[in-house]
Amino acid sequence: MKQFKRITLSAFILTAASMAHAAGPTNGGFDGFASASVGHGSNEDNFGFDDGGLATDAQLALSYTDRSGFGGQLDLGYFKQDYDDSNVDMGFREAAAHLYYRSQGWLAGAFAQQRKYYVNGDSNNVKAYFLGLEGQVYLDNMTLYGQLGQGKWKYNTGTTDPDVMATLELRYFMSENLRLDASINYLKEDAGDLFNYEWDQTTYGVGAEYRFSGSPLSVLARYEYADEDQNTGYSADNQRLLIGVKFNFGKDSLRKSDREGASLKPVAKDLIWGGVT
Repeated sequence: MKQFKRITLSAFILTAASMAHAAGPTNGGFDGFASASVGHGSNEDNFGFDDGGLATDAQLALSYTDRSGFGGQLDLGYFKQDYDDSNVDMGFREAAAHLYYRSQGWLAGAFAQQRKYYVNGDSNNVKAYFLGLEGQVYLDNMTLYGQLGQGKWKYNTGTTDPDVMATLELRYFMSENLRLDASINYLKEDAGDLFNYEWDQTTYGVGAEYRFSGSPLSVLARYEYADEDQNTGYSADNQRLLIGVKFNFGKDSLRKSDREGASLKPVAKDLIWGGVT
C-alpha cells in the first residue's frame, strides 16, 4: 500500500513538473454528459456472506472552462446495489464540485464531495465527506489522472477521524472516440474512537467507452474488483460489471472532452454502505 501511495504522489509531481513545459490555456467552453448503467454486483466475505444482484449507476457531469484556463465541474451521482438472497439494497446519492486550472498539457485543481447513504431506499443517517487535490497530465494519446485527499464518515454517534484517499487512473485513446482506462483507488476509514475498528479498501478497475462518430451517444463498460479489510479480522471481496449508455453534450469527441471538458470524477465508491460491489 505504501508503494501505491508513492505512485499516486508521483502523479502529482508529474503534474507540477509539466507546468514549466506546457503550452498556453486550453480552449474554453461548456461540456458535460449524462450516463446510465446496469449490471451485476456481488459481495463475499470471510464470515460466510455471499450475495449479489442488480447494480444500477447514474451520473451527470457539467463543466465550464474559461479561455483563461480556469474552470469548474459539478458531478451528481446515484448508485444502488441489490442483494437478492438477503432481500436488501444499499446505495447512495452524491455531489462533487471541482475547481481547476487547465492548460493544453496539464490540469491542477481541488475537489469537495458529499455522499449520503441509503438502505432499502431510506436514509440511514450516514454521510461521507471528501476533500483533496487532483491533477491530470496529457501525453499524446494518454492521460494520467491522480487524486489525493482525505475522507471522513459521519454517523449518529459521531464523526470518524479524517484519513487518506488516493486514486491513480491511466486513460488511453485508441482513436478520438475510443477510450480504454485502468485505475486503482485506496480509501481508509479510522473509526477507532466510534466503533473500535479501522477499515481500508483497495479498488481496481478497467473500462472502455466508444462514441459513435457524428453522434452524442456513447456505449461503455466497466469492471471493478474491490478488496476490503478491517483490523478486526473481517475481510470481503466485491465485484461489479456494468454496461451503459452516455449522452455527451459540448465537445465533439471523447478525446476533446478529456482534454477540454468534463474529465474529472467523484471519489471511488466505498463498500461499507453500498459501494463497489
